Amino acid sequence: MHTGRVDCAAPRHDGEPVSAEPSARLCKLCRLGLGRDLRHLPALDRELEHLLDPRKGGTAIRGGGAGLPYNEPAAECRSQIRHDLMVWVRWISEEREPDNCPVRSAAAMAGWIAGQLRWCTFRAWAGDLAAAMAADRGRAMALIDPMPRAEIPIPPEFNWCPACEETGALYATIYQAAGDKRPSMVTCGSCLHEWDTVQWMRLGRTILTWAGERKAAA
Repeated sequence: MHTGRVDCAAPRHDGEPVSAEPSARLCKLCRLGLGRDLRHLPALDRELEHLLDPRKGGTAIRGGGAGLPYNEPAAECRSQIRHDLMVWVRWISEEREPDNCPVRSAAAMAGWIAGQLRWCTFRAWAGDLAAAMAADRGRAMALIDPMPRAEIPIPPEFNWCPACEETGALYATIYQAAGDKRPSMVTCGSCLHEWDTVQWMRLGRTILTWAGERKAAA
């Protein structure tokens, strides 16, 4: 384990250096984001499976060898998710717990990696793991839910969750497509509490009060 503070190794900061947590390789927001990606991948894997079968509401992209409808992008994305999960399960197992690989389903592998998450953040390759899981989740979401949206971290000086009092875990999900009726949300990546747009003004006042008290006590 290295000592001291280094920049977060995950590619989530658009080139702006952000300090990792003490003695770790990821900042809190990226550690929570990696956990969120691992939680979502099993459900995304199931959604991609539905896209492969038009009888379940999937969309045929091209014909297979037997003339059956086949969604090749969904199949490739699903294969990539499973490949990446398997690679990281093997990597972690070989470095930490040899011969401890779980059943090779997406849910089992993602859950197993999530169970090793805290330890992973201290490894030199933590940024690569975070990048791979974020890329897999992003590709899957683009196929399953092509309407554009943005996930925006709350600025550090105001990033405090009134529900669990965790700092650095809030982010906003903004749906951007015309006609998309899903409500934009602020979510805590730690306790998973959500606030819709109707609640944003009260949330903002609560956070501003916290920020003012924190500044006065400094």
